[in-house]
Amino acid sequence: MITDDEWDLIADLTEVLSTFANATEDLEGSKYVTNSMRVPMLMEIIKTVTTDTLYNQDPDEKEDDAFESNDAEEDQDSGLSNKLMNQL
Repeated sequence: MITDDEWDLIADLTEVLSTFANATEDLEGSKYVTNSMRVPMLMEIIKTVTTDTLYNQDPDEKEDDAFESNDAEEDQDSGLSNKLMNQL
């Protein structure tokens, strides 16, 4: 038996996947130019996917940031930089 949570998930997936299905159907047209439709459709897909992702994100969950500094790595990098500069 499908639970209420699973029904909610199915509804969310249907909404997201229908955006992809609509874009696919529109872009496969052979009797009209579809190139100009690519960017607006891609933006709609991005908006749909990112909106759903943002609303479902746990506020207490910390995302890893590739640009966050790591003190140990910075110390190691500055040591290497100093060695290179001293050799010049």
